[in-house]
Amino acid sequence: MTQAPEIKNRYVINDGVFYLLGIMVVVPFQFCLNSLDFWMYKLKPPLDSAGRPPGPPGPPVPPGPPVLRNSHGISEGYSIKKLINYNSSYEYSLLEENEIWDSVVTRLIPFYDGLVSNVNDTTLPNERTAIQANFIAGFYITFKVALLAALLICSFWSHKLALPEKRLKWSLFALCILFSVNTVVTQINIGNMIKWFFAGAMIFATIMNFCTGMAIASLYELISKFPPSYYASIQSGHNVCGILSAFLQVCLLSARLPPNQHAAIYFACGTTILIATTVYYCYTINNSQYFIYKIGQNESQTQAKVHLAVPSPRTPVYELLLKIKWYYATLVFIDWTTNIVYPGLVVLVVPFDRDSGNHDWKEIYFVPVITFLGFQICNLIGRETARIIKRPKHGIVLFVPAVLRMIFVPLLIFCNALPRNRLPVLFHDNEFICILYIFAFSEGILYNLAIVALPTILEKSEREAVMVLVPLVNSVTVILASGLNVFVNNIL
Repeated sequence: MTQAPEIKNRYVINDGVFYLLGIMVVVPFQFCLNSLDFWMYKLKPPLDSAGRPPGPPGPPVPPGPPVLRNSHGISEGYSIKKLINYNSSYEYSLLEENEIWDSVVTRLIPFYDGLVSNVNDTTLPNERTAIQANFIAGFYITFKVALLAALLICSFWSHKLALPEKRLKWSLFALCILFSVNTVVTQINIGNMIKWFFAGAMIFATIMNFCTGMAIASLYELISKFPPSYYASIQSGHNVCGILSAFLQVCLLSARLPPNQHAAIYFACGTTILIATTVYYCYTINNSQYFIYKIGQNESQTQAKVHLAVPSPRTPVYELLLKIKWYYATLVFIDWTTNIVYPGLVVLVVPFDRDSGNHDWKEIYFVPVITFLGFQICNLIGRETARIIKRPKHGIVLFVPAVLRMIFVPLLIFCNALPRNRLPVLFHDNEFICILYIFAFSEGILYNLAIVALPTILEKSEREAVMVLVPLVNSVTVILASGLNVFVNNIL
């Protein structure tokens, strides 16, 4: 029987869909992770014993010419009062001038609140509660636990589930709905029910992250039928999502919006990305002849497996792991090292001398720009650099530098992460930036070299089992590393 000629990938649309899927499957994680200021605002403890939620005090303006000062610090002097009279033919009395100024202050308060909301509505780094300090690490653990559960289901019961392209589609639909709900929930005033909000946020994050895990597992299962270069596209897409979310966060911080409005716009943008990518994916799998051909191969091979006697998976998997042990060990060490300190520890690092210099840079932009945006850009540069580097002939060439990366963990621990009560600060801002960016670049280049090398040393029939194990092993490693991350945060 003559085999049909293989259809070539001739259009950018086929390459772009994997970049976009790489972006989309981590949108909930990256957008929730980058909204650190909002979560610190939501989890801020009450200001007084009455349980009053954090927020600006009332707008009354104490009298007292020649300077009037309201509770926000907005003041006006003799010259402004004279300006009121100068622009009118009517001679105002002192009482009328005060009334006019009070009305002006009332209109200025929302604008002024927007200017300072990102600083005053969040807790100072050295005053964060245990819930605030461990929220990001806790969210990260729920992400990896839910991802692990989804991967185990897809690994052991995949024959009872729908085909991966259909599972991916329904997982994307579920993520669109859940993230839309998340956007609405952020606008709810929680009052002093901080612990209840924290517990509810963790439960909701677990559900959303489970759907993310199903999408990631289905994506890795589906991509095993495509060329190895597509694996790098997915990994780069993860970083592109991190860059987009961090850049959007910086732009919104520049607008100085109140935290609730900031979060509404921010998460609405994430929802838009999810919906647009889902539509693009559905269009591609139904209209791209290349995708239809590749997915058709997947379906025919899946049906063939049903009629064949498949031996026990233990021996084949064990043999496969021995075959690729150095590459897998490289991925494990990279994930282990990175997740001990990122993001749970490095998001707590603040400028060393916060009382001098540019106040906005140190209080508002330092973490989003340096910790998130800069890290993701350096990571992406490393991943793209890996595309042009010749693959090493032996996996141990990647394993050795992956182990050496562990030296960055103690270096980052001794940066200025707050709150800290025990360990000294040895590295200041410039040293922290250099350490973090070398750390990010090394992860990107080593990870992509290893992930792209895996399919090239495997038979086509072996790729699916091995590539589904990649996120599975990653999840187990990261869960253990995240537990260490919580420990590290509490020994500072």
